[in-house]
Amino acid sequence: MKRFMVCLRLYYKNLEEFSLNFIDGANKAMVSGDNIGLRNQLVSKINNFHLLCVYDGETRLNSRNHLKSLAHDILRGEKEDMPIFGGSTEAETFFVWEDTYQENSKLFFKLRRTARDDLIFRISVRLAAYFLKEYSTFISTSISRHPQFQNKDLLDTAITKLENLLRNSTFLAEDVTWDNFCRWFKYNLTEQVLDDMERTMGRNELQGLKDADLNNQFYHHITKQLQIDSDFISNFTSNTEQYLQQWFQQVISSIDADRVSVSEMGTFLEVNRTDFPDQSKYPLKMNVPLALTDQDNLTVLSNAAYQSVREVISNKCFAESVYSPWPTAYISKKTIEGTIQIVPFGHEQKNDQVENPKSRELTNEISELAVDVIDALCSFFLANSEHRHDMVEIKLRDLLMIRGLKAKLSGNGRRGGFEKGQVDQILKSLSIVQSLWVNFSKAVVYEKRKPVQVNLEGRTFRFFNQAGKECDVREMALEKKLKFTVGEVFAKYLVRSGRQTALLPIKTLQYNPRQEEWEKKLIRYLSWRWRTQAKKGDYLKPHKVSSLLRAIGKEINTRTPSRTRDRFEQALDKLQDDNLIKAWEYEEWDESIAAKNSWSRLWRNTKVIINPPQAVKEQYQLIAGNSPTSGKFFGQQKLTPIDPYDQLGSQLKTFRKKLGLTLVQAATELELSTSYLSTIERGVKIPSQKVMRQIEAWIHG
Repeated sequence: MKRFMVCLRLYYKNLEEFSLNFIDGANKAMVSGDNIGLRNQLVSKINNFHLLCVYDGETRLNSRNHLKSLAHDILRGEKEDMPIFGGSTEAETFFVWEDTYQENSKLFFKLRRTARDDLIFRISVRLAAYFLKEYSTFISTSISRHPQFQNKDLLDTAITKLENLLRNSTFLAEDVTWDNFCRWFKYNLTEQVLDDMERTMGRNELQGLKDADLNNQFYHHITKQLQIDSDFISNFTSNTEQYLQQWFQQVISSIDADRVSVSEMGTFLEVNRTDFPDQSKYPLKMNVPLALTDQDNLTVLSNAAYQSVREVISNKCFAESVYSPWPTAYISKKTIEGTIQIVPFGHEQKNDQVENPKSRELTNEISELAVDVIDALCSFFLANSEHRHDMVEIKLRDLLMIRGLKAKLSGNGRRGGFEKGQVDQILKSLSIVQSLWVNFSKAVVYEKRKPVQVNLEGRTFRFFNQAGKECDVREMALEKKLKFTVGEVFAKYLVRSGRQTALLPIKTLQYNPRQEEWEKKLIRYLSWRWRTQAKKGDYLKPHKVSSLLRAIGKEINTRTPSRTRDRFEQALDKLQDDNLIKAWEYEEWDESIAAKNSWSRLWRNTKVIINPPQAVKEQYQLIAGNSPTSGKFFGQQKLTPIDPYDQLGSQLKTFRKKLGLTLVQAATELELSTSYLSTIERGVKIPSQKVMRQIEAWIHG
């Protein structure tokens, strides 16, 4: 899976370089060639304009179904290829000058966003068809005979996954990409229109037009061609098809199919939901020395020191300090104060020296993976130790497997091992963890159930070679085994009467550190908060949006705050879809505020109610006791969906998925916020009569 994603990342880079080179080529065309003088002059005189594509619901649905039908033909072997655009006109196209566009910018922006989403969908359909067909060659079985390909939802699943990937994790999420595409498109279209005008009017007459007259003639010519000239439309559609086919080919050429394993391809496309002969038949808990509280949760520490270390690493809080040669993060909280530093192993007593270059190198290599390693080590230790000074032995592969990674196949069908790059990443993260030096001048621990203030200094984890001697973890690369124990900083919190642990969904470690960073950070923070709330049972105590953003090290995008809000809500929806939270909603948020200026300031101060899954409440039941706030209500509403509107929410979700739309896309079409639409689908919110009619009209067309 990782190798497949590496290939995709290579494709993103190459694709972006191609796009920019393609634009540069178009620009060079403006200053070279036989007609350089005339063409350059004429192009420069045309005022800025936009072409807007408007889709009606029925035509759009038919178009999407037609594309899927072509994709199915490819899977059945009845076609070898498919266009990104169909042969018939699928949208009404309108010409708009820049000043008119600016006067109605909000409306036109929505139309452009819809057209952009449609284009991403089209590319995703073709990619899905290609990769699924490619997968059949991996397994040497025809698509028509393979049982997994009889699943009618398989293509939709692959399309949705690719669509989300392109939309959220590639250069297609960047406005500059689409600006470049529009620039190329406008230049290409302008050339085509001017060529037609030259043939109609003659070169001399065209060249003699004044600027205003030229633009006026240009407007009348292009609007006429868009209305009645099918050849004209077909021509610029064909040019766009060629441009996008270059994108598509760049994807294919960037992925070396021979280097992608069966399981990697299958996992990415979600084909291998059943066991193939080459896949492990044993669940995770049978392969790693780990005791899960249930099939979905790990046990980790929950004290303030542990959480502070995780946050500092996750949010990369280290900076240069005038008081120390080592990269330092300062901690000042109610129950804990002090510093966390990056001090390479072996330099504990050399704080007066000039900073070792290794510390800066380690600081630059910090990633979310290091936090995963901390949680994994902690869970392994708690599961396999009886005393806080015990030494635990695990294999390096255990740290890879707990993250959901699978070893690649060897030639004889057995597992051959993990990739060197995967192992190197784990070793780097282990080196970062080993380099953590904690010095808390104030820390509260519990002895005989009473809080005691102490000083804590030392490593978080200590590592030993097979001879039992503490050593640099990088020296253990060839041994493939780890012996470790918790340092004195964490050991102080493992005295039996003061032991504090929390549940952490194993899915946290399996989320992608890049594409699913928000989800990973949020659930890690929420899991810790639920443990701190367990005593009072106030799981439904609202969280300020600003507090959640600060906890995960994110800030509101001042230029386009809607991006931050969309990503925040997308992460919460993903956590709910994965059953890591039960439900979520805003507390007293008026959606009309989002239409006003400076709405982000009010949004960041609003509150979110996040309900934990039932397993968390049950696990902490003994701590919570009989608290009346243990979760009967969600906000001001019961947690169970409201029956009269549950059917509407179900119909809405079914119809949205049938169209292949994400919540963001559907919300754009309905002119509702993503969060509001999500709560309607889940039966948490009761839509107004106006919104209800709006949704019903959208569904029934």
